[in-house]
Amino acid sequence: MTSQRDDESARSPLVAESVAIHNVGDAARHPRSVALASELAEANERLILVGLAAQERADEREALLDNMAEGVIAFETTGRIVLVNQAARVLFGIADNDELTLCELRDLDDATFDLPQAVVRLACGGQLVEDAEVTARVDQVVRRLAIHMRVVRGAAARARLVLVIARDTTALCALEAERTRYTALISHDLRSPLAIATMAAHIIELSIDEPDRIRDCAARIIKHLGQMDRMIADLLDTQQLRAGKQRTTQMHAGDLATIARELVSDLSEIYGDRLALHADPTPGLWDAEQLRRALSNLITNGFKYGRANTKVTLWVKHRGDHAAIAVHNDGPPIPPEVRACLYTMYTRGSAHETTGWGIGLAVVQSVVAAHAGSITVESADGIGTTFTMSLPIHTRDHDPHDHA
Repeated sequence: MTSQRDDESARSPLVAESVAIHNVGDAARHPRSVALASELAEANERLILVGLAAQERADEREALLDNMAEGVIAFETTGRIVLVNQAARVLFGIADNDELTLCELRDLDDATFDLPQAVVRLACGGQLVEDAEVTARVDQVVRRLAIHMRVVRGAAARARLVLVIARDTTALCALEAERTRYTALISHDLRSPLAIATMAAHIIELSIDEPDRIRDCAARIIKHLGQMDRMIADLLDTQQLRAGKQRTTQMHAGDLATIARELVSDLSEIYGDRLALHADPTPGLWDAEQLRRALSNLITNGFKYGRANTKVTLWVKHRGDHAAIAVHNDGPPIPPEVRACLYTMYTRGSAHETTGWGIGLAVVQSVVAAHAGSITVESADGIGTTFTMSLPIHTRDHDPHDHA
């Protein structure tokens, strides 16, 4: 019986290993069985270690896939999903069950995009890769997705799988659209004062013997070139704000009432007696240029969103160790959805607003922050809208951010 087992062991190592495991008593009496049992034990340990290592690698691959920002789906060439990571479940609305059903996808022409069908078509065709841009609607959330499909070939160059990688480009597309709109607005807004200044210069050229007309044209040139300079300054502010840089200030002794009067005098050439001023003497250290820009933005917005033929009023009030600067218009109330993001870059007063860059209030807030102050807004139907800046009053050199 023992020799038969030995013969079977010689013919089949697996049978021999089994015999060695189940006949430990015999192994103690037969040296060959002892050796086989030892070899089998070592083989079992190696198999266990290999299995554990393989499982660890599989776990690592799964963890790697689930930590990717991109969605990854592996399709068989028939269009059946065999692998999907967590990001893909979110992007394609795939439930955590065995159904693996994709949400509705549409191409940029708003036609239905059948991803499994596209996979089958790619696997059966001669191409190795294909790209597509689609929109995906999941729980009322619409995302823009960039999809890259690649064929994975096996033996004899036959297609085995199609790997789909999807990236959420919603924010990138929105930024690109905003950049395009922003560029168009800048081009339009800069062209107008440049055209006026150029025309005035030509008039001067033709009016050598008319000093009054020359002075008038020169004033128009200066005015509109100054407007362009302020636009360029706003552009530079935009870049600093987007980079998260803090605005620097050049503080000098002055009176807020004087700063306000000078600004109102300049803007009255545009708005006439529709711009009113009530100012208390408020001496202190101020960055006059920045405050003028902030107030100019608030006043311009006041006329832009106020009712026709109504006034915009600027108040400067001395309140102990603080100054209150308020700009009021009699327009309709600011919609709640706009109030929630008033000071966000590129936000405008209406979803249908097509003029303006949408950076004015962001600039205002940055000026207020640079003066260690705060800004509030009150807006209601029948009352109008009032923006109020509260700024600490300082009378000596200081860092405004040292103010408690």
